[in-house]
Amino acid sequence: MEIGTIQIIPVKEMGLIQKGDDLTGIILDRMGKQGVSVDENDVLLITSKVVSKAEGRMIPLSTVVPSRQARALAKVSGRDPRTCELIIKNSKHICGIVPTGRSGRAWAARMPEAFPVGQKAVEELFDKEPTMILSEVENGLIVTDAGIDSSNVEGTENAMLLPESINGACKRIRQEVKDRTGKTIAVLISDTDIRYQRFGSVDQAVGSWGIPTIATHFGQKDLYGKPKIGGVDCLADMLSNAAALVMGNTDQAIPVALVKGMKYDPVDRGMAAIQVPAGAVAQGVFFNVWCDLKLWLYNNLISV
Repeated sequence: MEIGTIQIIPVKEMGLIQKGDDLTGIILDRMGKQGVSVDENDVLLITSKVVSKAEGRMIPLSTVVPSRQARALAKVSGRDPRTCELIIKNSKHICGIVPTGRSGRAWAARMPEAFPVGQKAVEELFDKEPTMILSEVENGLIVTDAGIDSSNVEGTENAMLLPESINGACKRIRQEVKDRTGKTIAVLISDTDIRYQRFGSVDQAVGSWGIPTIATHFGQKDLYGKPKIGGVDCLADMLSNAAALVMGNTDQAIPVALVKGMKYDPVDRGMAAIQVPAGAVAQGVFFNVWCDLKLWLYNNLISV
């Protein structure tokens, strides 16, 4: 991958996408009205929510009947049993539960300026969703709540699922752009999620087609000639994060951005390289607990 200058252009005035809308046509139309052309190897970033809306993936919670497994998950996690049912149905398996409410409250008390809505609103929101549920979705990625949420979704009793086939949606949109413009581009679908080692959320890629998702620099020499252990950079997530700066996640209504100037070798495949192997997250959690226990024993007993 060559290093150079990139340009990220927000695609504005998309309007509210509805079920059955020609999403690709709307994107190209809005780009044309902005005077933005599509060039070879551009990268189109689209939030998962608008793809899901166009596919009609909104589910009224009133239509969801929680199973016994969902009720058990709800009791342990403190979540709505209907949401738990949707998470179970749209996951390969459940990997774990993250106590985001506990850590969120602690962070709000520590840095109230990061929560201008006030302490009462913070408590109400975290009471409603005290945890997030880690699960593996259809394309092998580990995400929270199977990518299901109700933000930027009309009504208070509706939930939006991820696109039915995320990589497939990227492939389809890429081909539609090719058919209508004659240009071969790459497509990334992004979603906002939490980071487990830091407070706050970031955008990450949940689907792709046409661009390598990682930069394979592992083992290459650094400035001093030493082989580098790192260097397997996640290009898909880097681009998703960068595009989020011009898109926003609340009422900005900019769900699409076009990246120009990205140098990469096109590929005819979707996101696969950054998938977490099945069971790796759960194994990692148990390993971390075991290491923490050994460290505690060393610090408090052995080293005395």
